[in-house]
Amino acid sequence: MISVLQQGPSEEPVTVAELRQDLRLDDARDEPLLASLITSARLLIEAQTGVRLITQNWEVLMDDWPGDQIALPHWPVQEIASLSLLGGGRHAVDAALYETALDVRPPRLLLTPGASWPRPRRAALGIAIALVAGFGASATDVPSDLRQAVRSLAAHWYEHSSWQASGRGQPVPRAVQSLLQPYRALRL
Repeated sequence: MISVLQQGPSEEPVTVAELRQDLRLDDARDEPLLASLITSARLLIEAQTGVRLITQNWEVLMDDWPGDQIALPHWPVQEIASLSLLGGGRHAVDAALYETALDVRPPRLLLTPGASWPRPRRAALGIAIALVAGFGASATDVPSDLRQAVRSLAAHWYEHSSWQASGRGQPVPRAVQSLLQPYRALRL
């Protein structure tokens, strides 16, 4: 299973002005750096938790059907935009063949009882699921603890910028790890 970002968020969960206020910066010279730190903090948090903060479009590609259920790698999922077979173009899979369970983690596509998946039209990456993930299109849709994690991590990186010169990354601060803990996916 491979996920390909089709369209990223239209905004970040934290504004440069909010981060500037947290850091008590009056001057706007560092705004490009602050914007970059916010984006980097969001990306790291999304990578560590599997949670998509702001609305973004993804395509999940698979070689074959894994069984009666397909666990999706992104959460939360707002909608399944399409399910298609690839090969000689895109061929939509009949929506009557599956149901969605998007309110659970991981979100799933469930084969309708008595139905069977159509055969992929090619051996590799022949199935495509287009989905919309994230809490919403606006920063206010993101839970406040995740917004705080982005703010804290970006501020930490700004205040401890010496790691860039040494070439060694700094660990994520414990306070940020604590904010992320409830969102980490459990693996058994």
